[in-house]
Amino acid sequence: MKTWDGQVAALAARYQVVLLDLAGHGESGKGRKDYTIQAFGQDVRAVCDALGLKKVILVGHSMGGPVILEAALLMPDRVAGLVPVDTLLDADSEMPADKKQAFFRHMHEDFKGAVAGFLPHLFPPNADKALIDRVVTMETSNDPQMMVPLLETLWAYDEKTGLARVKVPIRAVNADLFHTSVEHNRKYAPQFDAVIMTGVGHWLMLERPDEFNAKLLGVIDGMKTQ
Repeated sequence: MKTWDGQVAALAARYQVVLLDLAGHGESGKGRKDYTIQAFGQDVRAVCDALGLKKVILVGHSMGGPVILEAALLMPDRVAGLVPVDTLLDADSEMPADKKQAFFRHMHEDFKGAVAGFLPHLFPPNADKALIDRVVTMETSNDPQMMVPLLETLWAYDEKTGLARVKVPIRAVNADLFHTSVEHNRKYAPQFDAVIMTGVGHWLMLERPDEFNAKLLGVIDGMKTQ
C-alpha cells in the first residue's frame, strides 16, 4: 500500500511533487545501521540536492513531522514551509516513562503483536475495518531491527527544540482523534498553526482523501503566497 497514492494527482496538477521512501521503508535500501530522525533529515536534503530543488515545501506524516523539522534546519534557504500531517500535536506532552518502557518491552518481545494491538487505537471507532487491516499489514511487515530502534529515537525526539529552531511557516493538517495544542506549540514556534479534520484518525489521507487533499492544497497554496 502506498500511503500517498491518493494525493499525487491532486498535488501534481499545481506543483512539482517528489515522493521518497525513507531508508528502510518501502522500496528503499535496508542496509543502514543507524536509523535516526536526524539521518532521515539528511536523506531529505540529499534528495533535494540530487534533483536541484531550489524552493520546497516539505510534507511529513507521523514520524515525518520531526523529519521535516530536521530537514528544514539543514537547508533553511530552500524550505518555504512545513506541513506536518497528524504529528507534532503537543510539544509539551510526554508519555510517562513507565508506560513508554512497557510499550517498548512489548515491541522487543513481540513486534508484530505489539503493532497489531496498538494501531487500531489510531483510528476512530467507525473506521473502515478493511482499511485498518491494510495499515496493520503494512506496518507489521516492517523489519523490527529497523523499526523498534527508530521508534525509540522518535519518542525521544525533542520537539520543543526542533520547533524553536525552525523559522519558516508551519501549518499542520491534523486529525481530531487526539488533541492538537496550537497554544503549546506556539510557545516554541509562534508561526505554528493547524487545520483540523474531524471524525478521522492518524491515516486521514487514506480515510477521506478528497477532503484531505483540499485541506492540504489550501495550506500549500497559502504558503506559496507568503
